Amino acid sequence: PPELSFVFDEYVMNDKHEVRLDLKLNQASDVPVIVDIALIDGTATYGEDYWGFRDFDSELYLTVIFAPRQTYMRLPRIKIPSQGNCNVEFSARLLKSTVQQAAIKKDSTRITIPCI
Repeated sequence: PPELSFVFDEYVMNDKHEVRLDLKLNQASDVPVIVDIALIDGTATYGEDYWGFRDFDSELYLTVIFAPRQTYMRLPRIKIPSQGNCNVEFSARLLKSTVQQAAIKKDSTRITIPCI
């Protein structure tokens, strides 16, 4: 089966105070691949240091579907408030129990909020 992973091991907030995560399948699937993604606190705290997926009312969980033959996906923006803490991090995790039609190769990535 195709293997699913985040494109990068670590993501960093950009100058617009947001982060964009990317997912990839190492090969195309003939059927849709459904993936649940969760944002998880680390030294950064939800609601204080980051606000979740911006285009989905700042949700911590998101379900996405790779269409048949699709191998790359850019996720909705994660908004970072300008008054939040810096030099903190949180992570995004692929929830294994809900991935269908693909194996998970790399199930998490770190997101860093630097001081700018």
